[in-house]
Amino acid sequence: MSPAQLSCLCRIIFLLFFLTYGDSQKNKHPRIDHPITSYYSTDCGYYDDDGPHSTACLQKLWEEAGCDLRADKAPPKYRDWVDMWNSMTVSDVKYHMLKLPLGKNDLFHYNPDCEVEEECFPAEAMVLVENGTRRHMRDLQLGDKVLAVTPTGELTFSEIIMWLDRRTDAFERYLIVQVENDNATLYISPDHVLFLSPHNSSFLSERVPVFAKDVRPGHLLYIYDSSLHILQPKRVKSIYEAKSMGAYAPLTMVGTLVVDDIAVSSYAQNCDQQLAHLSFAPYRFYHMIQRYLASMFPLLTEMESRMQYQNEEGIHWYA
Repeated sequence: MSPAQLSCLCRIIFLLFFLTYGDSQKNKHPRIDHPITSYYSTDCGYYDDDGPHSTACLQKLWEEAGCDLRADKAPPKYRDWVDMWNSMTVSDVKYHMLKLPLGKNDLFHYNPDCEVEEECFPAEAMVLVENGTRRHMRDLQLGDKVLAVTPTGELTFSEIIMWLDRRTDAFERYLIVQVENDNATLYISPDHVLFLSPHNSSFLSERVPVFAKDVRPGHLLYIYDSSLHILQPKRVKSIYEAKSMGAYAPLTMVGTLVVDDIAVSSYAQNCDQQLAHLSFAPYRFYHMIQRYLASMFPLLTEMESRMQYQNEEGIHWYA
């Protein structure tokens, strides 16, 4: 074989090897057809770096994409996705995550894989406190007594014993419920529970708990009439969506309250009001014991006050 033929054969062998190796690498780390931007971070390295990736890197990319670490498939909770991401480059991981959130384009719908629906009221929501004044949700303190409805349907002022959730800097999605012939306008999260009046009944004992997202124009809600100090059924005029600052979910002793003059539950994600209230019975018992000990031992009053009236941010550990 001449030197020229040998050289040609070597080139052919090298070309075949390159094509075979390149295809195998391409199949091992499939690329997504999208532009790769120059990028570097201490957690993730460069955009074109292959996996496996650290948990810190995946969580950083997850939050940069607009997803919530509390969501169902946030890293490292869902192993199938973690394994998939570890076979991809940093850029491909980020591209996959960016397609998940729906909230950026749709205020009402969300993707539970990467987003969390809140169960709260905004900072500007109003309640009536025991001294007869109205107070914004952001100004309430543990221990305040607010207008609420007992299980038997009577109006009462019930103590706030827990913040199920309290985040002053949150910017959340809410439904805005407006009532006919009334100034009542309620901002409420879609999965929070409020009460319908069946058959135009004014008897609160007959109230029907439903999710806010299931309320429709024409439904009857219980509206507070301050001149008569009663709740009366009035029809929903319109419902639309918007975002508002703050996320507050106060729990009262009776498990209900009146927000923006509309009777609502303290609970969310569970339309069985009795069952939801029963699940918090141990905490109510703990609260009553704490109050009793403080009254029996005055030296504990200051300590109890410090514990009871602190307003910590975030979701309560019991919730």
